[in-house]
Amino acid sequence: MSHYYNSFLNYLKLEDMGIFSAYGRENKSEEKLKELREFGRSI
Repeated sequence: MSHYYNSFLNYLKLEDMGIFSAYGRENKSEEKLKELREFGRSI
């Protein structure tokens, strides 16, 4: 499966930037939202 995933990213000339996850209260927290927005600005 990971070979397919990596091939797909390479074909589209994309880079895997990782995964953000949030659980429970963190899911709707302002702190997590701020973290995600800062990440978005960085790319």
